[in-house]
Amino acid sequence: MPILTAADVQEGDSSVNITITNTGVRELPPESETRLRVFVHQERPSHNTPLPTCQPTQNDANETYDLTGWHIPTGGMTYLVNADSAPSAIKSAVPAAIETAEGTWTAADGDKVLTYGGTFTISRPRYDGQNIVMWRRLSRGTVAAAYIWYLPSTGEVVDADMVFNTRVRWSVNDPAAGDCGGTASTYDVQAVATHEFGHWFGLEDLYNAATADLTMHGIVMHTELKKASLGTGDTLGANAVAP
Repeated sequence: MPILTAADVQEGDSSVNITITNTGVRELPPESETRLRVFVHQERPSHNTPLPTCQPTQNDANETYDLTGWHIPTGGMTYLVNADSAPSAIKSAVPAAIETAEGTWTAADGDKVLTYGGTFTISRPRYDGQNIVMWRRLSRGTVAAAYIWYLPSTGEVVDADMVFNTRVRWSVNDPAAGDCGGTASTYDVQAVATHEFGHWFGLEDLYNAATADLTMHGIVMHTELKKASLGTGDTLGANAVAP
């Protein structure tokens, strides 16, 4: 997994108060009590291989899933979207695409709740108690990254950020266009966000060939829309994670 530059993560204050959906306000734990896990998703498995090509769904009934060991707080979390950081052609459509992606998981398991809190201006992932979806310049070949800070003592997520790379092309598409019906040479915001939210909720990447049609499969492809919906393994995994 490639490491992003040190500037991509900033330390947060231990005294910040954060709002937890439906359960009020609490103090953000000191960062020293947390662990950070970063998922970095590449355009291709290695530099020597061609870009993978989206294929129509063959088997999304595969029951495979793998858990990270963390979970969101009971009652869920609020997230914010830095829509101004998105490409200008799609920025107006981004908040709805992100909200639909999160709602896909809530429909599979009613305990997986993230509440859209509006737009915000934070432009880098950092430990601050704000769960932000944003665009910024990442290393070449990277599509997106998910940052999760969690408490090893309880397994509870205390901060999560999602970053889409401005180096690659993005689009917002109608999922009804078919499994591979996205705009040519672009990555679909909703499909990629659905995958990244899976990490927030506590699911690992999958790389077995048999899991290629599951949302949590770790290879991201141009024009791919099928991962905006969940396969059997994704749904089973969501329901296996507390709460």
